[in-house]
Amino acid sequence: ILTALCVFVRSGTGEGLLSDIILVPAGGVRNLLPLASMLVGHEVEVVGLLDGDEPGRRVGEKLTDRLLGDENRCLFIGDFTDGNVGGELEDIFPDAYYLSAVKEVYGGLDLRFNAAEKQILTIVDRLEAVFERKGHGKFDKWRVTQVLRDRILEDPEGVPTTTVDIYKSIVSRINGLLRPSND
Repeated sequence: ILTALCVFVRSGTGEGLLSDIILVPAGGVRNLLPLASMLVGHEVEVVGLLDGDEPGRRVGEKLTDRLLGDENRCLFIGDFTDGNVGGELEDIFPDAYYLSAVKEVYGGLDLRFNAAEKQILTIVDRLEAVFERKGHGKFDKWRVTQVLRDRILEDPEGVPTTTVDIYKSIVSRINGLLRPSND
């Protein structure tokens, strides 16, 4: 999703991650520390971008303490999602936009949230709850991610402005950490 947004934003405004910055997905928080350790060991500058949920923040603290030494080098998606400090990458999209991608993947499933589910802050947790309650099986967010990535690349004008704004805020912070303005 971030790479697709980068391609879209760069093509339209020239903004985006600096060209020498590479996004390296860790494949989950359990893989982040070994990956970051390898990169730091090869003298690669690292900025961690993690979900704002409890596991992400816990690993972010370890990443800072053990490898990065600078708490500003660890960013959390939840700090960029308005009022949702536990926000995950999927939460950079408005619910309606994300749910339309879910419906594309999961067809005619009933995805109406009950009152308790509506109180859950992150969209993925909400969907996991409704899938469990309705007996729809496991919610695979990676399938939805593929649809979102394709939408961003195929119909960039359809990407919600709020999503682009959040992305630009994240990128601005990363660019500033890796290439401070006094360089």
